[in-house]
Amino acid sequence: MYFILGMGVDFCMSGFKGFNRKKVTIVDVAERAGVSKTTVSRYLNGKYEYMSGQSRARIAEVIEELGYRPSPLARSLKSKYRYVLGVVMADITDPYCAKLMKGIAERCSQAGYRIMFGDSAGDRGRELGYIQDMLDQSVDGILLDPLDRETELLWELDDSEVKLMVMDRTESAESVVEMGRLYVDELLKCLGQKKR
Repeated sequence: MYFILGMGVDFCMSGFKGFNRKKVTIVDVAERAGVSKTTVSRYLNGKYEYMSGQSRARIAEVIEELGYRPSPLARSLKSKYRYVLGVVMADITDPYCAKLMKGIAERCSQAGYRIMFGDSAGDRGRELGYIQDMLDQSVDGILLDPLDRETELLWELDDSEVKLMVMDRTESAESVVEMGRLYVDELLKCLGQKKR
Protein backbone atom coordinates (compact mmCIF):
# COMPACT_ATOMS: atom_id res chain seq x y z
CA MET A 1 0.00 0.00 0.00
CA TYR A 2 1.30 3.46 -0.83
CA PHE A 3 0.19 6.76 0.69
CA ILE A 4 0.60 10.23 -0.75
CA LEU A 5 -0.10 13.21 1.47
CA GLY A 6 0.39 16.89 0.87
CA MET A 7 -0.54 19.74 -1.46
CA GLY A 8 -4.24 18.96 -0.96
CA VAL A 9 -3.73 15.41 -2.29
CA ASP A 10 -4.89 12.66 0.00
CA PHE A 11 -5.24 9.20 -1.51
CA CYS A 12 -4.02 5.67 -1.21
CA MET A 13 -2.96 3.19 -3.88
CA SER A 14 -2.62 -0.53 -3.32
CA GLY A 15 -0.14 -1.31 -6.08
CA PHE A 16 1.67 -0.10 -9.15
CA LYS A 17 1.22 -1.41 -12.64
CA GLY A 18 4.26 -3.46 -13.59
CA PHE A 19 5.19 -4.40 -10.04
CA ASN A 20 4.50 -7.85 -8.62
CA ARG A 21 2.11 -7.82 -5.68
CA LYS A 22 3.29 -11.19 -4.43
CA LYS A 23 6.95 -11.56 -3.52
CA VAL A 24 8.50 -14.08 -5.90
CA THR A 25 10.71 -16.55 -4.03
CA ILE A 26 13.58 -18.80 -5.03
CA VAL A 27 11.14 -21.72 -4.64
CA ASP A 28 8.80 -20.13 -7.24
CA VAL A 29 11.72 -19.81 -9.67
CA ALA A 30 12.81 -23.42 -9.08
CA GLU A 31 9.30 -24.82 -9.59
CA ARG A 32 8.70 -22.85 -12.79
CA ALA A 33 12.15 -23.70 -14.19
CA GLY A 34 11.80 -27.38 -13.26
CA VAL A 35 14.99 -27.46 -11.21
CA SER A 36 15.82 -27.68 -7.51
CA LYS A 37 16.05 -24.72 -5.16
CA THR A 38 19.75 -25.56 -4.73
CA THR A 39 20.31 -25.26 -8.48
CA VAL A 40 18.69 -21.81 -8.53
CA SER A 41 20.81 -20.79 -5.55
CA ARG A 42 23.97 -21.93 -7.34
CA TYR A 43 22.90 -19.99 -10.43
CA LEU A 44 22.35 -16.82 -8.38
CA ASN A 45 25.79 -17.22 -6.78
CA GLY A 46 27.54 -17.76 -10.13
CA LYS A 47 28.41 -21.41 -9.42
CA TYR A 48 27.69 -22.95 -12.81
CA GLU A 49 30.13 -25.89 -12.78
CA TYR A 50 27.49 -28.59 -12.10
CA MET A 51 24.77 -27.03 -14.25
CA SER A 52 23.91 -27.56 -17.89
CA GLY A 53 23.73 -24.62 -20.25
CA GLN A 54 20.06 -25.49 -20.77
CA SER A 55 19.34 -25.17 -17.02
CA ARG A 56 21.18 -21.86 -16.85
CA ALA A 57 19.20 -20.48 -19.77
CA ARG A 58 15.88 -21.71 -18.33
CA ILE A 59 16.59 -20.21 -14.89
CA ALA A 60 17.55 -16.87 -16.44
CA GLU A 61 14.35 -16.92 -18.52
CA VAL A 62 12.15 -17.67 -15.48
CA ILE A 63 13.85 -15.01 -13.36
CA GLU A 64 13.08 -12.45 -16.07
CA GLU A 65 9.55 -13.74 -16.58
CA LEU A 66 8.63 -13.70 -12.88
CA GLY A 67 10.57 -10.53 -12.04
CA TYR A 68 12.49 -12.31 -9.29
CA ARG A 69 14.74 -10.15 -7.15
CA PRO A 70 17.03 -11.74 -4.53
CA SER A 71 16.25 -10.72 -0.96
CA PRO A 72 18.86 -8.40 0.57
CA LEU A 73 18.01 -9.93 3.95
CA ALA A 74 18.72 -13.46 2.71
CA ARG A 75 21.96 -12.25 1.11
CA SER A 76 23.06 -10.67 4.39
CA LEU A 77 22.43 -13.90 6.32
CA LYS A 78 25.03 -15.66 4.18
CA SER A 79 27.74 -13.07 4.71
CA LYS A 80 28.99 -10.90 7.52
CA TYR A 81 27.57 -7.82 5.78
CA ARG A 82 23.99 -6.55 5.66
CA TYR A 83 24.83 -4.19 2.79
CA VAL A 84 23.27 -1.27 4.64
CA LEU A 85 25.09 1.94 5.56
CA GLY A 86 23.69 4.42 8.05
CA VAL A 87 23.87 8.11 7.24
CA VAL A 88 23.06 10.82 9.78
CA MET A 89 23.03 14.41 8.56
CA ALA A 90 22.94 17.50 10.77
CA ASP A 91 20.38 19.26 8.54
CA ILE A 92 19.30 17.88 5.16
CA THR A 93 17.76 21.25 4.22
CA ASP A 94 21.29 22.68 4.12
CA PRO A 95 22.33 22.64 0.42
CA TYR A 96 25.76 21.31 1.41
CA CYS A 97 24.19 18.27 3.13
CA ALA A 98 21.81 17.67 0.23
CA LYS A 99 24.70 17.60 -2.27
CA LEU A 100 26.77 15.38 0.02
CA MET A 101 23.82 12.99 0.32
CA LYS A 102 23.46 12.89 -3.47
CA GLY A 103 27.05 11.63 -3.80
CA ILE A 104 26.57 9.14 -0.97
CA ALA A 105 23.39 7.74 -2.54
CA GLU A 106 25.00 7.44 -5.98
CA ARG A 107 28.01 5.52 -4.67
CA CYS A 108 25.94 3.28 -2.38
CA SER A 109 23.73 2.35 -5.30
CA GLN A 110 26.78 1.50 -7.43
CA ALA A 111 28.25 -0.61 -4.62
CA GLY A 112 25.03 -2.52 -3.95
CA TYR A 113 24.37 -0.92 -0.56
CA ARG A 114 21.10 0.37 0.81
CA ILE A 115 20.94 3.46 3.01
CA MET A 116 19.33 3.94 6.40
CA PHE A 117 19.01 7.71 6.71
CA GLY A 118 18.44 10.09 9.59
CA ASP A 119 18.18 13.90 9.63
CA SER A 120 18.95 15.19 13.11
CA ALA A 121 17.69 18.65 12.10
CA GLY A 122 20.06 20.23 14.61
CA ASP A 123 18.66 18.19 17.52
CA ARG A 124 21.15 16.22 19.66
CA GLY A 125 18.46 13.81 20.90
CA ARG A 126 17.41 12.96 17.35
CA GLU A 127 21.02 12.46 16.33
CA LEU A 128 21.60 10.02 19.19
CA GLY A 129 18.28 8.28 18.49
CA TYR A 130 19.10 7.72 14.83
CA ILE A 131 22.56 6.40 15.63
CA GLN A 132 21.16 4.01 18.25
CA ASP A 133 18.51 2.81 15.75
CA MET A 134 21.24 2.17 13.20
CA LEU A 135 23.32 0.25 15.70
CA ASP A 136 20.22 -1.77 16.69
CA GLN A 137 19.60 -2.56 13.02
CA SER A 138 23.22 -3.74 12.65
CA VAL A 139 24.20 -1.44 9.81
CA ASP A 140 27.64 -2.21 8.37
CA GLY A 141 28.93 1.31 8.99
CA ILE A 142 27.79 4.86 9.70
CA LEU A 143 28.61 8.11 7.94
CA LEU A 144 28.02 10.92 10.41
CA ASP A 145 27.73 14.67 9.87
CA PRO A 146 27.78 15.43 13.62
CA LEU A 147 26.29 18.42 15.34
CA ASP A 148 29.37 18.64 17.55
CA ARG A 149 32.76 17.02 16.97
CA GLU A 150 33.68 17.20 20.66
CA THR A 151 30.84 15.00 21.86
CA GLU A 152 31.21 11.92 24.09
CA LEU A 153 29.10 10.12 21.52
CA LEU A 154 32.09 9.86 19.19
CA TRP A 155 34.14 8.20 21.92
CA GLU A 156 31.33 5.76 22.73
CA LEU A 157 30.96 4.82 19.07
CA ASP A 158 34.70 4.29 18.85
CA ASP A 159 34.23 1.36 21.25
CA SER A 160 31.46 -0.25 19.18
CA GLU A 161 31.94 -2.90 16.49
CA VAL A 162 30.38 -0.64 13.83
CA LYS A 163 32.74 1.42 11.70
CA LEU A 164 32.07 5.14 11.94
CA MET A 165 33.26 7.82 9.59
CA VAL A 166 32.84 11.44 10.64
CA MET A 167 32.32 13.64 7.61
CA ASP A 168 34.19 16.92 7.55
CA ARG A 169 32.84 20.09 5.99
CA THR A 170 35.92 20.90 3.96
CA GLU A 171 35.65 21.24 0.23
CA SER A 172 38.90 19.55 -0.76
CA ALA A 173 37.25 17.53 -3.53
CA GLU A 174 36.18 19.03 -6.85
CA SER A 175 32.60 19.06 -5.67
CA VAL A 176 30.57 18.27 -2.59
CA VAL A 177 28.80 15.48 -4.50
CA GLU A 178 32.20 13.90 -5.22
CA MET A 179 33.07 14.17 -1.50
CA GLY A 180 29.97 12.10 -0.72
CA ARG A 181 31.18 9.40 -3.11
CA LEU A 182 34.65 9.47 -1.56
CA TYR A 183 33.28 9.09 1.97
CA VAL A 184 31.45 5.91 0.93
CA ASP A 185 34.59 4.58 -0.80
CA GLU A 186 36.65 5.16 2.34
CA LEU A 187 34.05 3.57 4.63
CA LEU A 188 33.86 0.51 2.36
CA LYS A 189 37.67 0.23 2.52
CA CYS A 190 37.45 0.25 6.32
CA LEU A 191 34.85 -2.52 6.10
CA GLY A 192 37.15 -4.55 3.86
CA GLN A 193 34.77 -4.19 0.92
CA LYS A 194 35.92 -3.28 -2.56
CA LYS A 195 34.05 -0.65 -4.46
CA ARG A 196 32.44 -1.98 -7.60
